[in-house]
Amino acid sequence: MVDRKSSPIGRELGDPAPRPRRSSDGHRSRRSRSSAGGRSLNGNSRRSTGYTLQRRSMNYGQRSGVADQIRSRGLMPIIAGVAALAVIGLLIFGISSCVRGCSNQAETQQQATVGSASGDGRVSASASEALVKKLEPALNRADAIQWIAKNTDRYPSEKIVQLAVDEPDAIDFVRAYPDADKSARAYGSDSIDSIPSVYDWDERWGNVDYNGLPLAVSGSGPTCLSMAYMGLNSKTDKTPADMAALATNVGGAGGEAGTQGTFFTSVAGDLGLSINKLEDLSNDSIAGSITNTSPVLCQIKGSSFGHGPHWVLLIACDAADNVTVYDPTCVEVTTRTWPMATITSSCAEAYLVYKAG
Repeated sequence: MVDRKSSPIGRELGDPAPRPRRSSDGHRSRRSRSSAGGRSLNGNSRRSTGYTLQRRSMNYGQRSGVADQIRSRGLMPIIAGVAALAVIGLLIFGISSCVRGCSNQAETQQQATVGSASGDGRVSASASEALVKKLEPALNRADAIQWIAKNTDRYPSEKIVQLAVDEPDAIDFVRAYPDADKSARAYGSDSIDSIPSVYDWDERWGNVDYNGLPLAVSGSGPTCLSMAYMGLNSKTDKTPADMAALATNVGGAGGEAGTQGTFFTSVAGDLGLSINKLEDLSNDSIAGSITNTSPVLCQIKGSSFGHGPHWVLLIACDAADNVTVYDPTCVEVTTRTWPMATITSSCAEAYLVYKAG
């Protein structure tokens, strides 16, 4: 029978190992790793099980942290792939941004070229030159109106400012008025073969003072008489400014319409004209008096026709009693015909004008 106490197998089955002897200096003597009865810590013997687990625990503790665990689990290729994809994405984003930037820059340069070609910085650079040309007159008027609004204190009467509001064609005149020369100029041609259509605010005479105001807003009477004179006499030597001076000299300036009707009859002979007052202001009377060689001076009441009380010149009347009216205060009235009934309903007095002799 085997002695279990002395057998190594017996010790493995649970018998306590013999106590080590104390050395002479009082300490326990450790079993030598190289003793005949021992096994290597790295050996395969069951005796070394406890040491082996401890050894593995120490081995994990000696690895280089998270990076070593990632390597051991095979994650490095995945991370490398993600990083590569990120780099590729950044490259694609950078390239697309560059393309968009270059495209926008080219478009901006192209638009700037169009804008510079148009020569008007008030219009979008994308506008065609044809559109710019169409917009420029309205833009110029808008700029002038804005200046007028900011400088109303430079005008002697609000009527001048109101003229710019009522008549777009007069805006340039009103804008220039504060600094304009207040003297008159000639009509510009020596002869004329028909009655011309002219306006009070013409820069050739509109700045001249008449009846305490610029002729531009007060001279409808002198302007109408000048139109009749030039057309019937084929002369241009008597402009509205000349007629305004004549009215002032003979006391014909004044009244609700700016010029008294008696002024026309008083100066007719000196102008080579015959001017007769019409007592009958009916449609038939006025329509029958108007011919190409005999216009009618008509004073319009109130603001029912044009801008307030003023004078107009009736030039012609067709078979349907539509009248051609030269209104020196209003472009809209002048550029269309009007029913005779509209004229007579607004007419305060009328004078037939024709060439004398």
